[in-house]
Order: sequence, then C-alpha cells, then structure tokens
Amino acid sequence: LEFAKMAVSGYVAGVSEQRFGLPIQSNVSLIRALMIATQLNQADLIRTVATRILELGEAAPAGSIGIWDMPSSAFLENRRIPTDLLERMNEQLEARLVEASAANNEYAAYVAGSSLLKFLRPVEDRAERQRIVKVFGDIHRQNADGWSSMRAIGLLRSIAILYEQEALTEEAK
Repeated sequence: LEFAKMAVSGYVAGVSEQRFGLPIQSNVSLIRALMIATQLNQADLIRTVATRILELGEAAPAGSIGIWDMPSSAFLENRRIPTDLLERMNEQLEARLVEASAANNEYAAYVAGSSLLKFLRPVEDRAERQRIVKVFGDIHRQNADGWSSMRAIGLLRSIAILYEQEALTEEAK
C-alpha cells in the first residue's frame, strides 16, 4: 500500500517538475497514477491525480488534441472520479467544441463532440446530444464543398449516421 501511494506521489511530482518531457508523456504517467489510485480506492489520491490531468488538458493548446481530450479517455470507465471533476471535464470539452467550431477545425470539433456524447449517453433528454451533433456536423457540412469526393462521402456518411442515431432525420437527409 505504501509503495503504491509513493508511486502515485512520484508520478504527480514528476509531472509538476516536468521530468517526463513532452506533455503527452506526462499524461501517460498521470493515467498510470490514476489507475493505481483507483485500485487503491483512495479518494484523495484519485482527486489529486484527476485534477492534475484536467489541469494539463486545460493548459494544452488547441492543436494538442491528444492532451486536452485525455481526461475524457481516463475518466470514462472510472466510476470513482468525483462528480465535480466530471463536470469540470465536460465544461472543458464544451469550451474546446466552441473553440474548434469558431476556428472551423473539423477534427477538433469531432473529437470534443464525440467525447461529450460518450458522457451524455445515459442522458434521456436528447436535446443536449442533438445540439452537440449539430455543432460538429455543421462544421463538416460547411467544409465539404472543398473536399475530394472520396473524403466527402466517407465523412459526411458518418455524420449522417450520427444524425440518425440522435433522431435528427431531417439533418441526416
């Protein structure tokens, strides 16, 4: 138990001291620390590591999608993440979706929107999921005129399927 706690503390300290090099490598170390803290069922350690993961995501530039989307990957199957941190992650993803939409960045909007949808799956009110799908779907539709036909067919088909899954039949057409 003590060695596991030391490992978690070491990972967190290593990230704070920037010993892991690139920020994405820091995220990998924090994911490992979160796994250990979760296995120990130590709420204080889980909170500490999850907060640090969120901080890295919030500080990441818009183009560092793998870093700012990491919290959603790390938190998705972990039922021990505190609710306030899940809400913070959703707010972060929502901000990234707005940012990507304003920058007309299809891929970033798709990643942020898809991550938000994963957390909204159990929500019975479809309005929020539909809003998110429309945001990143609209970016793809707006940009489709400049794409090759192969890309347009592949990407717009997947967007149409998302529209259909969220009962947006008119948009899917």
